[in-house]
Amino acid sequence: LRPPRRAPIAHESAAVVEKLQDHGALVIGKTNLDCAATGLVGVRSPYGACQNSFDREFLSGGSSSGSGVAVALGQVSFSLGTDTAGSGRVPAALNNIVGLKASRGLLSTHGLLPACKSLDCVSIFSLTVSEAQRIMEVAAKASGADPWDRPAKDLAQGPRLPPSGPVSFRFGIPSRPFVDFNSFGSAAQARAQQYAEAWERSIEAVKAIGGTCVEVDYSPFQEAANLLYQGPWVAERSSSLTNWLNADAEVVDATVRAIAEHGQEWSAQQCFEAMYRLQQLRLEARQALHESQAQLLLTPTVGATYTIQDVLADPIALNTNLGRYTNHMNLLDLCGIAVPTTFASPILPFG
Repeated sequence: LRPPRRAPIAHESAAVVEKLQDHGALVIGKTNLDCAATGLVGVRSPYGACQNSFDREFLSGGSSSGSGVAVALGQVSFSLGTDTAGSGRVPAALNNIVGLKASRGLLSTHGLLPACKSLDCVSIFSLTVSEAQRIMEVAAKASGADPWDRPAKDLAQGPRLPPSGPVSFRFGIPSRPFVDFNSFGSAAQARAQQYAEAWERSIEAVKAIGGTCVEVDYSPFQEAANLLYQGPWVAERSSSLTNWLNADAEVVDATVRAIAEHGQEWSAQQCFEAMYRLQQLRLEARQALHESQAQLLLTPTVGATYTIQDVLADPIALNTNLGRYTNHMNLLDLCGIAVPTTFASPILPFG
């Protein structure tokens, strides 16, 4: 894998970047990331793998790996990334920072190099939730420049909690069969118990601020998550990479190239069938939340982490594992935020 011989030169900044600069933000530079924003690992780059800010042997997370690490190391106050499958939340969880993914279209994707145009989001990395919110409020003023942008009034509106903090609220967690920390492969087995204990502490922390915990049928969320890479949405990624693959295939990471080539195998009929199934899953997900009366859904951002060498040895399966709790978000038209809650160990943040 090597960098492109003739990388495209941008003639304008992305709309959200310009808006933030208009309000005083200073652009320090561009960051490393997984090739074509395809990956949750941070190792699929011609410029080398990003390393975790706590332990360099472990993953940084991706695809917006450099953006997450730059904030975690204190190099910048905040950073921008993307989020199609979890790229703005997985690096946050693995580096003990906040990763915010607003609803699709709230932050303009004008000027964003696409992975899946119908799902792509701009994401925000910061040290605190309040900082992420302030940045989002400014960046959202850039909406309207891209056909995929949507004004806030057109977005799905879920239950609202008062900004000052509710006295009490109900939060949902995935039904127990869907939270098995021993199911993330042998490479994560040694850390499974630590992750399980961190998850229980996180639930207790939310209870301590007034939350009542209820189980939610997680099956529609899980099935939707599986559609992202096991369904025809990989054809959309393939479409985004067509010019690269035809002009200079060697610049595309081998794993990403295999994913893109798989995308060419889907038929138009299969695409429509998957769209119909997704529409049904959206209904079932809403019903699951409504029946539980949950005002928000709490999940681990990731259920495991791996060393860089683990992922290089098994690039597809371990990457898939990292997206178990994030892949459904954009398909189901949900917003999401990764927030640090505890540590599974001194070098394993959890949120």
